[in-house]
Amino acid sequence: MASEDKQEPIAIVGAACRLPGQVSNLGNLWDMISNAKTGHCKVPEDRWDGELLYHPDPDRKGTVCYLCSWL
Repeated sequence: MASEDKQEPIAIVGAACRLPGQVSNLGNLWDMISNAKTGHCKVPEDRWDGELLYHPDPDRKGTVCYLCSWL
């Protein structure tokens, strides 16, 4: 970067996502990431039925081989 170039701050004006763990907003997400915390938790039942889709074989089509999600 040349010395005359200035770094300008950016602003996030909107975001849509499903957040991990107990995170309920982008501020909490930033706190979790910047403090090296994990969002590992059981997938909430209102997202999808993890037990219905679960199969221990990761190569079996149409299934998942985990019951938790993480970030």
